[in-house]
Amino acid sequence: MLTSEMHTSGDADGPGSAPDSGARSGAGFSGGASDAEPRSVDLSRIRLVVSDLDGTLLGSGKRVSRRTVQALVGLRDAGIRFAVASARPLRLIEEVLDGDAGHGDGLLASGLVSAVMASNGAARFVPRAGDRGDEAGATAVAPAVAHPVAVAEVVLSAAAATSIIEAVRTQWPEAGFGWELGHTFACDRTFQALAERQRILRDTAEDTILIGPAGPVHQLVFAVPDAQPRDLLARTVQVLDDAQSAAVTVTDSDGGVVEIASVGADKAVAASAWAHSLGESIDHVLAFGDELNDIALLAAAGVGVAMGNARPEVAAHADLVTATNDEDGVAVVLELLLAARGAMVQAVPTVPGVLPVEAAE
Repeated sequence: MLTSEMHTSGDADGPGSAPDSGARSGAGFSGGASDAEPRSVDLSRIRLVVSDLDGTLLGSGKRVSRRTVQALVGLRDAGIRFAVASARPLRLIEEVLDGDAGHGDGLLASGLVSAVMASNGAARFVPRAGDRGDEAGATAVAPAVAHPVAVAEVVLSAAAATSIIEAVRTQWPEAGFGWELGHTFACDRTFQALAERQRILRDTAEDTILIGPAGPVHQLVFAVPDAQPRDLLARTVQVLDDAQSAAVTVTDSDGGVVEIASVGADKAVAASAWAHSLGESIDHVLAFGDELNDIALLAAAGVGVAMGNARPEVAAHADLVTATNDEDGVAVVLELLLAARGAMVQAVPTVPGVLPVEAAE
């Protein structure tokens, strides 16, 4: 079965590797996604919350609802830190959280977001000066700065990225490529042409067209004419294996592109590192997601919540299935967390819109 991320053969388990996305058991859990027995989820140990953006925190209109903002204020007041983890690069995260699509001064400027994990975890940022929000003892709110500050990153070298491009082109000569680093995006002319004719979540511009990467990148992306990225994942991994490329993670987040990053660039790894920097563990994280690139995060988190609009293979790795992103599914669970901290969410919750995985299948 295709999972949220596929690794080339150079990947190996180790301290920085993503946790296994299989079924888990332990304190506060009973049963699993495929078990017949009802399961229960322990919210008492939740100290941190991580949410995907598109299809999760954001509604279809790419806005964060007022109800969700109110729930995030409740988290802050309760001393529970909140982070976003997205396949989007930083500038496109800022666009929806602090741009015209946001509310008021925006989530990043408001102090409601303690960390930003961009490009599928390739880079971790903190949003404000004086609040290194992924460090123990930091204050919850501090003055905003122009852009979040990078505190950790995993990059592909220019040579590795170029080698990957060459390998992929042997399979799909018509592919177009783009590459991210912080606020910078560049692409080849083929990628720009594809972005004009099919759905691609990247902002191309004439002055950013280059032949290839000139320096390290957080994430390499490519698109093939009239092809669905998820249909290209397995073959991409095989092509890169055959080419003996650098160890990478290959993902799809429904952004119209195949995403390739260094093997350490992973939402689960980034969330675990963020928790560790605060003296916590991934077991203390409540995570939300809806797409294939969220599976490892949902499986690794202390409590993983799939959205009602999530694909079945994503929900299969979650502990709960909430309402859809357009029905404030994140807020529904956060309100439950705030209202009943220390309580058990049973397999048949009393809060409308929250379903155990078994009932949602």
